[in-house]
Amino acid sequence: MIDDRMISVAEADRVLGGESWSLPAESVPLRESYGRILRSALRSDRDLPPYDRATMDGIAVRSQALAAGCRRFAIEAQAVAGRPAVSLASGGGCVRIMTGAVLPRGADAVIRSEDVTIRDGAAEVATSVAAAPWLNVHRNAADGRAGDVVLPPGVRVGEREAAVIASVGAARVDVSRLPRIAVLTTGDEVVAVDAPVEPHQIRQSNRYAAEALLQGAGLQAGSEHLPDDRRLLRDRAERLLAGHDVLITTGAVSMGVTDDVPGVLGGAGLQERFHRLNQRPGKPLWFGTGSVGGAPRAAFGLPGNPVSVAVCLRRYVLPFLLRLMEAAPPAPETAALTEEVRFPLPLTYYLPVAVDCAGGRIAAAPRPTGGSGDFLSLMASDGFVELAAGPDRFAAGHLAPLYRWGARAA
Repeated sequence: MIDDRMISVAEADRVLGGESWSLPAESVPLRESYGRILRSALRSDRDLPPYDRATMDGIAVRSQALAAGCRRFAIEAQAVAGRPAVSLASGGGCVRIMTGAVLPRGADAVIRSEDVTIRDGAAEVATSVAAAPWLNVHRNAADGRAGDVVLPPGVRVGEREAAVIASVGAARVDVSRLPRIAVLTTGDEVVAVDAPVEPHQIRQSNRYAAEALLQGAGLQAGSEHLPDDRRLLRDRAERLLAGHDVLITTGAVSMGVTDDVPGVLGGAGLQERFHRLNQRPGKPLWFGTGSVGGAPRAAFGLPGNPVSVAVCLRRYVLPFLLRLMEAAPPAPETAALTEEVRFPLPLTYYLPVAVDCAGGRIAAAPRPTGGSGDFLSLMASDGFVELAAGPDRFAAGHLAPLYRWGARAA
């Protein structure tokens, strides 16, 4: 029987969207903006390109002279990139020009070197060449005018954006402050990676999974682990919320006798927005927001099973963090199931899949795990598809939203 206190995935998305806020902007040097979210429109300080430029090595001529039958042009000068424009004195002359150089005054076409023979101080153009005005010329302002917006707010600064920022002379840019994130894992059964491990214990993995996902999205987080001690958990959660925008916990969030996270986070000044979602894996997912010391705060209480942690981080936590930085979370891709999938429960099903892009579409081959604790099986998957609650059968070819792991997540 489905718990009637559970909310749907769609309702959780609405809650998360409504509870996000905007982190402040800060001005940083260009080199510190990589991976950050632009917060103000970036405008060009001049026309792009700022001059008519050659797109080929060759000779610059007047196209009218070539059209009139002139095939031999006296070489008058040379134009190379980085030097001021030279002038073409006569219709019967040409200027040897290199790619990127300013088009000489009086010229309106560039004949590429492959179509030109140089001898005795002149350039002879092959008879097969017909030059139209602006042949092999990148026109001034063809890409944009001074004052045009070249990058809107909300874009992430990657290699293309960094090149654009530099090209318009922006030595500093306004970006969103990165969210201050803390990860707190729990459980008496969990020991450090390098600690001796007893048969009844497991090694920490959730904190490192969370750190890796966040770092892959350009975010940093401090992490630590606590045993199942309500007092310790309460004290540490309160301290972390005082200095962090978002707290992410794993474990102790369901209905067991040591599942203290919901009560602790509620007692730390946060109001519960939801606790259980109509999904598998990751049903006991707690989310709350509030004000701590006059500053907005949010917390996610994730289940302790590693598959649930991976899915909930990717599906809910990361999009929320992006919205805090005023970045629109990327829409999921659409993938087609390669085989029939049966799921008898009326829950949204997050099914790990292996992805193949051959044949012009994204194909998703099911790679189900042995349960929420079977994180080793995730190594056979590239992400997961979201199968909506309701049907108990999804035919081969069924189209579903695809969420990828790793670098493609953000």
